[in-house]
Order: sequence, then C-alpha cells, then structure tokens
Amino acid sequence: MATSWGAIFFVLMIACVGSTVFYREQQTWFEGVFLSSMCPINVSASTFYGIMFDAGSTGTRIHVYTFVQKTAGQLPFLEGEIFESVKPGLSAFADQPKQGAETVQGLLEMAKDSIPRSHWKRTPVVLKATAGLRLLPEQKAQALLLEVEEIFKKSPFLVPDDSVSIMDGSYEGTDGHTFRSACLPRWLEAEWIFGGVKYQYGGNQEGETGFGPCYAEVLKVVQGKLHQPEEVQGGSFYAFSYYYDRAADTHLIVCDNLESFTSGSPFLCMDLSYITALLKDGFGFADGTLLQLTKKVNNIETGWALGATFHLLQSLGISS
Repeated sequence: MATSWGAIFFVLMIACVGSTVFYREQQTWFEGVFLSSMCPINVSASTFYGIMFDAGSTGTRIHVYTFVQKTAGQLPFLEGEIFESVKPGLSAFADQPKQGAETVQGLLEMAKDSIPRSHWKRTPVVLKATAGLRLLPEQKAQALLLEVEEIFKKSPFLVPDDSVSIMDGSYEGTDGHTFRSACLPRWLEAEWIFGGVKYQYGGNQEGETGFGPCYAEVLKVVQGKLHQPEEVQGGSFYAFSYYYDRAADTHLIVCDNLESFTSGSPFLCMDLSYITALLKDGFGFADGTLLQLTKKVNNIETGWALGATFHLLQSLGISS
C-alpha cells in the first residue's frame, strides 16, 4: 500500500535529541530481548546486573537492570528493571556537593536491597550526568562528581574507570548573548537562568520563520556529520523516548503557523524540524521508512540508560 508523504512526515517528525532508534533485524528479535518468558531463570542460566544513574536537571534516577544469559555468546535477555528517582537533581546542590552525593547514597541502598549480595562485587555502577551538571561552572560540577565517586568507591559494587561523568553536549546563547532562530516564534523573547548563568533566546526579529528556514538551520547541524548505518536502507525500526513523547504531544504541528502560535511550547517547530532532518538527512532514512512507536516494552521503559548499560556490561566482559 502506498504511503503518503504526509504520513511519512508525521513518522519522521517523532524524534528528538537524546532519543533512541533501534533496528529490528527480524520480526521477533526485539520482542525476544525483552520477553522474560522466553528466557526463564534456571540452573543453567547466568544472571547478572547493571546499575545506571541518570543525573538529570530535574532529578536523579537509578535504573537497576537484571539480565539473564542462557548460553555464553548469546544475546542476554532483559529480565526486569527496578527504577527509583529523587528530586531535585544534583545540580541543585552546586554549593553543597556532599549533600548532593547523599541523594545518590540513598538510591544505592535501594540497589543493595534488590541485588543478591553474592552479585554485588561484579555488578557495575555508573552515573552519567546530563544538562544539569553540564551547565554548571566546571569547578562546581567537578566537586559534585568527586563526591559521588567517593560514594561509589565506598559501595560494595564494581566501580569501573570513568564511573562518574558528564555526557557530551553543547549550548549557545550564554553571557548575555541572545540566541535567535527561525525555528522560534517571532514574538518570543525569553530567558532562562541556570547555575548562575543567564540564557536568552528568541525568534528572528527580521527575516522568515517557519519550517523552511528552520529546516535550513538544523541541516547545518546534522547533514554530513553523522554516521549513516547500512541498516537504515531496509528493515523495521522502533522509536522510543522523546520520539514517542513528541508524537503524543504535537498531533502533527504545522510549523508555518508560527505567527499565530501561542502555545506554552514554543520549541515544537524547532524540535520537529530537527527530528525530520536528523532522521532523513542525518541518519539517511528513506522517505518510506516506517518507525514503530512505543514508550515501553513489557513495562520496561527503553532509553539511553538501558543502551548504556548494555554497552557497559559488554565493555567489562560481563556480557559476551
């Protein structure tokens, strides 16, 4: 059945920075990874765990994943996840790093309760901080990370090198400079203060706004700068996290209505334009590629924390 460009455009627009797309090589592969019933725990299975902290701007979240591997060399199965979070995030303790680290300590106690004592020494623990710490002055951010690292070292868990780090990112519009974009409504003038730094942003005062000029802006960020996997030329794909969220939130926002747009979410045009450019011009998806949207698989939310844990276990030789 032929697929209209409108439908394709809707599918392409349901992604954003920090989201995840998974390639599904065959119809049953992805479900198999997450169906615990397909890999029941038994005497011949190997069970292992991974702890991933997501230190975001609004809170600190802990993911305790349980994996089962029936045979060495086979793909491990995700058996379950225990999730907990605390507010505010670490960045709120910029001037009280020890107090901030104590919030991580509390979450670690929960991990100890959920992982068998016999597995503690071979269960890796990692914290990755995102925008919150990245926007703090470097000295304050490092003080927080050092305190968290000390908490990890005192724990019974496996602490790999670089167990505490800030994920890569970039930002513009600091030190009084106003970031302006054709992707924002022309009338928009706003500021955001974080970590003692004022960020100012707004729409273009002159020139065009809307999808066309906005798309041209985001192309500068993604075109020719991303690896294009061969798999994007065929097969089915799952889209998670913010891909799903934006699809649920926007109901196909038309960017050329910016002049009359008065929503409390002025970044929708920018988000959706970036989504389209990222998938089509960045990763190289064809116009006819369809994405299967989902928030969770078997009640387990799928995002970067799970993918990072898979990679961590492989790099440590815990999962072959």
